[in-house]
Amino acid sequence: MRFRPAGWLLCAAALALPVNAWAELRLCNKTASNTTVSIAYVEKGAPATTTSQHRGVTVEGWFTFTPGECKQLSDIPVANFWVYYHAYSSQGKWDGAPMLCVPEHPFTASDHFKPAGGTCPTGSRLHGFRRIDTEARTYTLTLR
Repeated sequence: MRFRPAGWLLCAAALALPVNAWAELRLCNKTASNTTVSIAYVEKGAPATTTSQHRGVTVEGWFTFTPGECKQLSDIPVANFWVYYHAYSSQGKWDGAPMLCVPEHPFTASDHFKPAGGTCPTGSRLHGFRRIDTEARTYTLTLR
């Protein structure tokens, strides 16, 4: 077998990259207006992640996307997490039944799912989130 330095260098470079280099959550705004997004995520199979338990979810926001813009929201391996999002624009909103308290300014926080009609601390509002169901490490959410 012949030694090929270029092949070994390529292999070594690939192994040196962090695992998250191949994992990410991306969003593409295919609407005609600016869209603002918040995400929430918790590791799949983590104990005590329901509304009646003690472990919370990580919530991040707000990210603004211009029309046609696509960019990374997070470098988490999406297949290993339950991922949720809430988005709104002048054209409407994307939300769901799981409720979280979200500050009105940019943030990263830990929170717990709330019941509909639940209360939030001052400076936060209760928003519904949609869940993303995928087994892919990398996922692109497209808002239309």
